[in-house]
Amino acid sequence: MNAILPRNQHASQTTQPQPTFNCVVIYENTTSGECGERFYQKLVEALGGDCIPNHNLWSFAALAIPEMRNLAASAASVADIVIFALSGDEKLPAKVKEWVDMWLWLIESGHPALVPLFDSASSESASIGSYLRSATASKRLACFPHITPSAVPANRLHATAPSLGRYRNE
Repeated sequence: MNAILPRNQHASQTTQPQPTFNCVVIYENTTSGECGERFYQKLVEALGGDCIPNHNLWSFAALAIPEMRNLAASAASVADIVIFALSGDEKLPAKVKEWVDMWLWLIESGHPALVPLFDSASSESASIGSYLRSATASKRLACFPHITPSAVPANRLHATAPSLGRYRNE
């Protein structure tokens, strides 16, 4: 059989495709979006090239548009991790809560981890964290809330990153 296969085809059949690491970043404003992006980059670095990274960023403003909210929920429903980057100073807008409900409803298989990433600790960030833990409990999703001030340099964010063992192809 090897004699009839071209060399390149035989070589491609013996290698397994590299897994992907899909991430969605939902962010409140530019500052929290940058913090979410830095957190994502640290996660990718921690994976050490064991997978192909892929991510989408969606602002709270974009989630207010029904078509965008639908696209973001679809992307997040197949993600490995969803980073929810916000200040923690404001209540979640109703449209963002609608997005959370839609995202959870769309998850059929898999168990994406949720990382609520707050710029500051406050009573509002505690309330939002509690809401997100409660909302994701029905799907048995892991929730890793973090307080990561946007002033923290990117090279120090690794201390807040959750264990990545489940994303490695070991």
